[in-house]
This record gives sequence, C-alpha cells and structure tokens, in this order.
Amino acid sequence: MNNDFTIQFHNNWYQLAELQPTTIRARETVSVEEWLDGTIHFSLRDKHLKYTVLPERPGKFQKKNPVILTTHKLNWKPLADHPWRKPFKTRS
Repeated sequence: MNNDFTIQFHNNWYQLAELQPTTIRARETVSVEEWLDGTIHFSLRDKHLKYTVLPERPGKFQKKNPVILTTHKLNWKPLADHPWRKPFKTRS
C-alpha cells in the first residue's frame, strides 16, 4: 500500500475508503485476493477493506501530517458518561 492509501494490482489502481473496519496506516502490507468470479478483495488483520477503482494512476501526494484510516468518523467525541470525562480519583 502506498502513502496515499492506494494499491496497484494488475495495472489497476485502487483507492481505500476513509472509513474502514480496522485502523490502517500508510505502507502497511495488505493481502490481495482474486476470487474465482474475478473480483478483487483486499484484507488486513482478517478484515476486508472498502475501496474504489481509480480510472488512472493518481497524481503526486503532498505529505502534510501522518495520516491513518480509522474505524470511526474523524470528528468523533466520547460520550458524556465516558470514563475520560469523569474526574480523576486518587487513593488516600
């Protein structure tokens, strides 16, 4: 997998979706499966990844910050009763 979350396989380019069933970091090794019906499937840590087929090779990627693909929306906030929002208690 490339730094821009694209995969090249059999002269085709595939772009991974932003929301995935597992957390993905750039340059990780992804398993490629070509099923008997001709479909392509990518998997990482026993989870099938979501992707779209790109019509051509993607342009240059300008690296700004380390990027990861996650299992949740990027604007995720913990719930009001989440342990992070409770006061810290120490033992006396």
